[in-house]
Amino acid sequence: MQIAPIALFVYNRPRHVRYCIESLQKNFLADKSELFIFSDGAKDCGQEKNVRSVREYIRNIQGFKRLHIVEQPENKGLASNIISGVTDLVEK
Repeated sequence: MQIAPIALFVYNRPRHVRYCIESLQKNFLADKSELFIFSDGAKDCGQEKNVRSVREYIRNIQGFKRLHIVEQPENKGLASNIISGVTDLVEK
């Protein structure tokens, strides 16, 4: 059986990301699914702490077949991040 990959786009909300991951981990086929996480860079200095916190958390995620993380060094914006992330997944 082929399982579609999971794409998750994150930014600066560590608590929301944690809740989302915990929900995904509870799914029946989580351990057979590849999780792709796209983390956008901080817009400004005020966002750096939360972006850094999200990135520290996502680097230690367990419970999936494979974890792929794409960290943008700078802020691309939501639309650009989603378009490039989905394009990358479709090409793979």
